[in-house]
Amino acid sequence: MTTVLDYEALTADFNDKLMTQLRGHGADNEYLETWVPDEDPVKSILNMVEAAQSSGLEAMDIHFAAATMTKTQRAALLDEVSQIAEATMTARDEVYVLTVIGVKG
Repeated sequence: MTTVLDYEALTADFNDKLMTQLRGHGADNEYLETWVPDEDPVKSILNMVEAAQSSGLEAMDIHFAAATMTKTQRAALLDEVSQIAEATMTARDEVYVLTVIGVKG
């Protein structure tokens, strides 16, 4: 089964919890416990994939708004993620979906 993650929602949740919780401000999903958003969305989503990799999650779809990244950034993200897993990226309306399968451990 593929896990679906909403990048903007997870980032907003992380930042909100960072301001309102003393400890345990990471994502509610255990496999994202080590993930910390980065100002660079390419690094941030790559870190998300790496966090999932370290917890054994093998497949995920990461949704992000078209406005989150430029075309160049999207290409860089796909290149980076492809080095550690099978990855494809598709556009659906104003949302991009990064599909990651077979994360290499």
